[in-house]
Amino acid sequence: METRLLPYGKRTAVYVLSKLSGAGLGIAAGLAYMWVKSDFDAFEPFEALRPDAGLGAGIGMFLWLMLYGYGMLATFAIDGLARWKPAFRRSAVQALLHTAAGLLCFLVIPFRAPFPGSLVITGIAGTVGAVFALFFYAGNRLGRRSAWVRGLLGLALPLIVLGVQALYPEGVKQDWKETRGEGLYEAEFRYMNGTQNIPVYAKRGQIVSFTMTWESDKGGGYGMQVRGPGGPSDYADYRPGPPLSGDDRGFGGTIHADRDGEYVIIASGDRIKGKLKVTWAVDAKAK
Repeated sequence: METRLLPYGKRTAVYVLSKLSGAGLGIAAGLAYMWVKSDFDAFEPFEALRPDAGLGAGIGMFLWLMLYGYGMLATFAIDGLARWKPAFRRSAVQALLHTAAGLLCFLVIPFRAPFPGSLVITGIAGTVGAVFALFFYAGNRLGRRSAWVRGLLGLALPLIVLGVQALYPEGVKQDWKETRGEGLYEAEFRYMNGTQNIPVYAKRGQIVSFTMTWESDKGGGYGMQVRGPGGPSDYADYRPGPPLSGDDRGFGGTIHADRDGEYVIIASGDRIKGKLKVTWAVDAKAK
């Protein structure tokens, strides 16, 4: 009995690892794409493919779900068709079925936005899905033929990617150069994914007027919060100001101090490269 189970277990392991090799080649393709897109930055591709990132913060969660979720289910279904109809076992047919699965995902569940041209976006997304489906199929085929491929793409690569991401959790800043002055904070950086606190002391009744401007060399997002002296859960009385003038991007407004203490202006960068500048002034009135 045990002798019979061993070959079956080995075949099952090879089969599953071959499928994982397909997903691994998709991850490798995603890394290569983000590497070129980031001007060959060594760190940004790993951040963009972070699986715990939301859809607005990179392609990570979406790509992992598509490859290790939808992709695995689709390839198992295609193998089921091949068992039912031997004609589906031919390589060309298998490649065509995987391509169709990558395309149809975005047609059955439309990747659309509520504005004109969304059908074009659906078509582009479907084409990208079809290309990654071919990567998946190619990795699967390579994994069947080589134990080295199964080990590298099926196991080592995704573990390396996840390991690098675990070593650099949220809150990463690279080449951070900051300047502080009276009513001024400036920072220039190659990469920011996290927050930077700018403390401002005010007495009860005083009003802090401030502006926060961002210069982004490429992509990424930014935001802002204001906290009171009581800690992270203490939201200050912040009142937004008018839009910044000219081409400046950022925020402005006033903080109305309801007690003496250190108020914190929090700058939030989401995978951004560029500069940050915060200026503020505290009026002389105090109760």
